[in-house]
Amino acid sequence: MATPRYDNERLRAIEEYLRDEDPGYVRRVERSAADLPEQPAPPDEASATQSTFVLVCAWVIGTILVLVLVVSLADAGNRDFASEGRTTGATTTEAEAGSVPD
Repeated sequence: MATPRYDNERLRAIEEYLRDEDPGYVRRVERSAADLPEQPAPPDEASATQSTFVLVCAWVIGTILVLVLVVSLADAGNRDFASEGRTTGATTTEAEAGSVPD
């Protein structure tokens, strides 16, 4: 990752300050840095396959949950109309209105 010139100068100033103030800390950091590999290890194929499997399972479970939610909401909406004996958009005709006793 590239850093602006100002950032590089600031980091050098911090490094110089630490070398002067706490040389023991600098030695510990240098030893730890020496233990780090130069290049990060590439991911192994087993973890990539496992990640793909987990991702596919998550998509399938998510899709099933959304479908169940949609079906249950649609079914609940239809039950409300069925209990009233009407369908969406139905109106009462004069014949039906006249057949209702007062």
